[in-house]
Amino acid sequence: VSQIATRGMFLISGLNLPLAKLREAVTNMRANALIQAFIFGVSGVAVACVIGPTLRATGLLTPRLVDGLVVLACLPTTVGSGVALTQSAGGNVAVA
Repeated sequence: VSQIATRGMFLISGLNLPLAKLREAVTNMRANALIQAFIFGVSGVAVACVIGPTLRATGLLTPRLVDGLVVLACLPTTVGSGVALTQSAGGNVAVA
């Protein structure tokens, strides 16, 4: 039931987007490049080069857990939370 509800929410959310706004968001290379650079660059590099080694050196995490943390840092947030937060902040939902 929860999978059906989630799919329904995404369908309704997508159908509410004007097609022109969606086209504009897809072709907005600056916004897409910035988002990709932050997700795969900034957060991944910060965890891999600063946070991970610090946690490993202090003994708080094992090397395998630090590797997992680096992988998770490179993953984008879930689409649902990204859209919800963008909408609540008054941002461009089509880009989210």
